[in-house]
Amino acid sequence: MPFQSVIDMSAFIWDRKKFDKDVTNFHILSSQLVKFISIFEKEKVNLLLRNKLLLEMLQGFPSNITTIPKFYELTTSVFAYLSYTQVIEFDAKGIRGIKSKPDIIYHYYNNNVRKELRFLISEIHRKTNKVIYFTFDVIWDKNVKLNTLSGINQKTYDTVIYTSDEALVSFFSKYKKVFNASIKHDRVKGHKHNKADVASKLSCYNGKDTDAPQNLLDTAILGDDGDYYNYDDENEVFINFKHTEKNIYHAFDRELNDMNIPNNIRKHFHK
Repeated sequence: MPFQSVIDMSAFIWDRKKFDKDVTNFHILSSQLVKFISIFEKEKVNLLLRNKLLLEMLQGFPSNITTIPKFYELTTSVFAYLSYTQVIEFDAKGIRGIKSKPDIIYHYYNNNVRKELRFLISEIHRKTNKVIYFTFDVIWDKNVKLNTLSGINQKTYDTVIYTSDEALVSFFSKYKKVFNASIKHDRVKGHKHNKADVASKLSCYNGKDTDAPQNLLDTAILGDDGDYYNYDDENEVFINFKHTEKNIYHAFDRELNDMNIPNNIRKHFHK
């Protein structure tokens, strides 16, 4: 996706006092979240999320409760999703005095969650890449967008509010990335262009079958330079996906020692 995804933490970590008082909205949220997770898995969406916060999501309520029959499907779906989803890790660097509007650091969160959410809103406030915030109509006011504020600097983020499966699928369909081979790049060799220069090869592409590069594009990570990257384990190279037009991308290899690979990509793939 040509953006980085942040999800409303209150959809995964609930207020136990509110739950005990009136469970109605939580039944609605539970149903929405199970469907939401299914779509996110299908679309292979990577969350901007530190692993420490992911662990808190797994250990918080209701994920840590398996004895409530009506929420069994939710807890199993959440556990499976969070256990296997790819997250985009980032450094624990908070901005002093950073706030969000609406305030998404709720009073019932424990100190670890509150600290991690400050790191998260600090990270999106610093980012130049597009960030989209995903939430649910049962827990978010309609037509309200997430904002972050640091001093006089305010940023506003597109906010997608889940209302139905159809609406969310339609949203993602607009951003589906499609691999289109360039004649300059294939697995045999790079081809000459601009009369002299030789383009990099694309080791995962045999010149005919686009399945391998498309699969790598589907799970590619957005680099801090605005390009998408993945790591090709079979050929032991990075794949750099560059935007051609609309939702079309072409690709080529980058060696491990290439100094142009963004730091956030190296960190994500531990290379």
